[in-house]
Amino acid sequence: MGRSDLCEGAETFWTAFLRKLACRGLRGVKLVVSDAHEGIKVTVAKVLNASWQRCRVHFIRNALAHAGKSGLHVVSAFIATAFAQGDAEAATAQWRKVAVGSVPSCPGSPASSTKPRPTCSPT
Repeated sequence: MGRSDLCEGAETFWTAFLRKLACRGLRGVKLVVSDAHEGIKVTVAKVLNASWQRCRVHFIRNALAHAGKSGLHVVSAFIATAFAQGDAEAATAQWRKVAVGSVPSCPGSPASSTKPRPTCSPT
């Protein structure tokens, strides 16, 4: 576990931060879950040789920001159906259904992408 008061999205920050953790003994990391700062995504692979996954909370917040007040409940319910699936294959299939259903109401939303989301897998 590490903490810094200077939390930035820059790759240089995350490289230094994760290298310090590695020097302190951090080993065997397989998956890092975080917000979607490009710097951390790149650095996780480079420094820790680990996979990266988008934080569910941040993903939903971003999607709901595009929904507008009238669409909050509907979009939230659609997204929840993908997260509720029992395995990655079902989650991916449900995600595609959700994305197709949300495109007209929320263009530009992360939820409107038909790309499978790694965060849809059950946790």
